[in-house]
Amino acid sequence: MPTVRIPTPTKPPPTIAESPIDFNEKHPHFHNKPPSSLSSDTPPAQPAHLPFILAYPADHLAQQFTILEKDALDELDWRELIDLRWNQSPPPASDWVAYLRTPDPFGVGLVIARFNLMVKWVISEILLTDAPPERARCIMHYIRIAAHCRRLRNFATMYQITVALLSADCARLKHTWALVPAGEISVLQDLERVVQPLRNFHNLRMEMETAPTETGCIPFIGIYTRDLVYNAQKPAVITSAPQNEYEPLVNFERHHTAAGIVKGLLRLLEQSGRYAFTPDPVCLARCLWVSALEETEIRRRAELLE
Repeated sequence: MPTVRIPTPTKPPPTIAESPIDFNEKHPHFHNKPPSSLSSDTPPAQPAHLPFILAYPADHLAQQFTILEKDALDELDWRELIDLRWNQSPPPASDWVAYLRTPDPFGVGLVIARFNLMVKWVISEILLTDAPPERARCIMHYIRIAAHCRRLRNFATMYQITVALLSADCARLKHTWALVPAGEISVLQDLERVVQPLRNFHNLRMEMETAPTETGCIPFIGIYTRDLVYNAQKPAVITSAPQNEYEPLVNFERHHTAAGIVKGLLRLLEQSGRYAFTPDPVCLARCLWVSALEETEIRRRAELLE
């Protein structure tokens, strides 16, 4: 009976158990220790919160977020994907410093934790800004960052910001949204059409998977982990009674589908190495060492603001 071979890279990345990695050397941006001025233990210098993103151009921030997402994708191991060896319900993270102190902050779990934290961070930054005009400026800047990320094909950050802006906690700020120009709203609506899960994320898949391979790409891996989990629910063997009651057949279609999903994702991960942006150490650090409000505090602030 023919067997199905799972495509593997020429040099598969070593697992943690096989080869301990010096992450400071491999990914100098993503695993550096936070500067003391950005430590979560440091009290804010000013009582009024003003998001740091307003101090940088949106396109510059999009580039720095792309650098960080690329470093995160470098942590992925194709064997972890094919074997579904990640925590599908990771504990919530509200601080990147604290998360990196948890056991095994690597691989798919790290990417998922970063995604969830970024969504909460965007919401928190908006809710922590007291004055409606400043909140509106913050929202507009996030929309522009997401739009630039889409142009750069950084679909991870684009998705994070868009989902945060469309969340119920942000959507309820009616007075703030009234201050956002119609042009910015139109851009957000266009981003919403991309991230909608209709037809199994058809629009997002088209943008990620149809571009030339020589261009850079930061995929939203949530689509592919979802595909792998769904595919794993198919039976491993086929028992079609009565002729195969005692000789179950291996469900090769399941393995073939899993191999195709991983192969497609690996192609996009390879494209993530095509970026050549210059890191801005100060801005990059601010983008990396983010923290967010706890879920209960997010709900409380959203209800009290407007």
